[in-house]
Amino acid sequence: MTGMPAWSDHSDDELWATVGFLQKLPTMTEQDYAKLITASIAHGGHHHAGTNHHDPAQPNSDHSPSR
Repeated sequence: MTGMPAWSDHSDDELWATVGFLQKLPTMTEQDYAKLITASIAHGGHHHAGTNHHDPAQPNSDHSPSR
């Protein structure tokens, strides 16, 4: 019972991309984050079932980095 999510539906490449994103997240501005989300959507980015997709420009968005 580690309390860690089981992401068996993600490839190793997706998991390492997530690790890289989490390492960079603390230094990102809201503008940097919004650009990243926009670029991801433009390149066919998607989310997995059970997740919500919110506008990163909204202050109460689940995708907003906490400061």
